Amino acid sequence: MIGTGGQLRMDLSLVASQVIHMMQKFHRIGTKDSILDPVRELCGTTLDFTTFVIRTARISLSVKRKVQAVEIMDVLEKRLLNTSFVERRRPRFREIVLTYSFGRRMMNLFITSSSDATRHLAWYLSDAVKKYDCQMDLDKLAGWPFYFELKLTTDTSDLQIEALKNAISSTPELNGVMYFGDSAKRVVYGSSSKVKVKKTRDFLLDVVRRIGIQFDEQGAQFCTATIQIGKFVFSAAGILRVAAAA
Repeated sequence: MIGTGGQLRMDLSLVASQVIHMMQKFHRIGTKDSILDPVRELCGTTLDFTTFVIRTARISLSVKRKVQAVEIMDVLEKRLLNTSFVERRRPRFREIVLTYSFGRRMMNLFITSSSDATRHLAWYLSDAVKKYDCQMDLDKLAGWPFYFELKLTTDTSDLQIEALKNAISSTPELNGVMYFGDSAKRVVYGSSSKVKVKKTRDFLLDVVRRIGIQFDEQGAQFCTATIQIGKFVFSAAGILRVAAAA
């Protein structure tokens, strides 16, 4: 497409940009009319929509319409920043953010439009934990008002850890509980309810007692509004990179 005649690229850039703004307007209005479901799906925050915006921006750049290119990329970024936490907890959101940021870099733009946007999206652009699958699981902790975090003692054996992981994955009452080990071996959980946090935590403590695991009481947070993993803080505000000290 970049090699197509200049006037055609100019026309395509103009029309496609107008379509993107129309799709954004429809997405923002959010009508619930069932007959418009196919249109709603087309205008949703998907990888296809993201790719369409990026390709349109690249065409705009090819005909020296940088202002228009940046404008539609900003439309996409604002949509990502306004995405609900329910959507952010799904695997596709990380892929969309990565695609968006890569598209910006391909156009010699910074990874996001501002330092504030970077702070809000940095988690999805980073390798905060060693295993990608683990980080995808941790995406599900975005935006909860209540958490618990329990750290295993240093003498916990590999066999005990495997037993714990198996118990978590096979027990419906522990759905949403996540084990991961980076600098410290931890179990974390997030919920919209203090009651649910307590119920799940108590069930987990009963399970680990049977396995013979002990938690480090000094590092335990039985019900907290925030937990920190590496340089990122998880809270009701989302997953934000810790602001650098002045």
